[in-house]
Amino acid sequence: RGYGAALRAELWRTRETLMAYLKAEGVGYGGALEQADAFMARFPASWRQFVEGYAEGAGLPAGDARILHAMETLRKPLPASPAASAGLAACAFVYAPPGLCQASSGLIARNYDYGAPFAAIAQRLVVAVLRPDGRARSIALITMPGQAYCASCVNAAGVFMEMNNGMWSGGHWTNVSATSLLAQMADAMRTPAASSAAGALAAVRAGYTRHGADFSLIVNAGDATGSGSLEVSSNATLGAKPYVPHGSGTPAAFISTNFYQNASWGNAIPAPSDREALSVTRFRNLARQLAAVAPQSLTAHALQALMGVGINDGGAVWAETIYQLVYDTASGVLWARPQESAWTPIPLREIFMDRGL
Repeated sequence: RGYGAALRAELWRTRETLMAYLKAEGVGYGGALEQADAFMARFPASWRQFVEGYAEGAGLPAGDARILHAMETLRKPLPASPAASAGLAACAFVYAPPGLCQASSGLIARNYDYGAPFAAIAQRLVVAVLRPDGRARSIALITMPGQAYCASCVNAAGVFMEMNNGMWSGGHWTNVSATSLLAQMADAMRTPAASSAAGALAAVRAGYTRHGADFSLIVNAGDATGSGSLEVSSNATLGAKPYVPHGSGTPAAFISTNFYQNASWGNAIPAPSDREALSVTRFRNLARQLAAVAPQSLTAHALQALMGVGINDGGAVWAETIYQLVYDTASGVLWARPQESAWTPIPLREIFMDRGL
């Protein structure tokens, strides 16, 4: 309820923006609610109760809250084949290892790409800190208003996690019988194991083993000393594979866009092709930029500038980039920037400590 009460104005404004968009697209309320309920049904009871609670706190109809929670699934139905997947969410993740960073502690960045109507909604980007429950760690969820899951999140141990669309590599459909991977990510980040990026990813993998995944996602995580990813397919036959860019050696720069990188997939997944041209271009552009960074020189502000370069100028920002994040593991400060806005610092470490979280 506290989330809803605190964000009442933002939730109602987001509802207005989303409903106007759906109406313009010819999506009726009943159809949107049906799709939202199908999305919600894949969430554990604790997250369904969270959405019900914030609806009450904000004075929103319960159905409207479920539509807000599922807003990204309402833009268009998920395609049945990779050939039809052009235009879906296509994000970018960057990990700069300690050896590149002025503070000798990893810097993490992500661009979130999705397009209309979310560029407008992302202007109201929310960082919501959830208190611990029993043995669970506190986490900060970074989402658009009403989304109750980990699109990006940071826990009290200083681990950052996010997801990129991996549909092109594995799955190609929504597995409606599986538990939401987005909820599993948030739950994994609250476990005792999530004291490091590796531990958090292992917790996600353990959840996937038990519950499967509804979407094919690339789950990326980083902390002060290293990073990695879990490449998850909604196709249970394909399963999930970890990818660690530096193996067991010195942490290396890591870039992730929208294709799997673990070589052991072999011919089980399609190789990046023209279908993912922008994804490949963004990957290569970011790799070139990081390769040009001198050792022990990168700062949070410099990484912000690097992530803000347009795709046609050798960067990763393109027409559907709606917000950007940079997390400084040395200071515990999260920097957030909806497009066309200024970078805003959020002192997450201080917030966790001040509230005894």
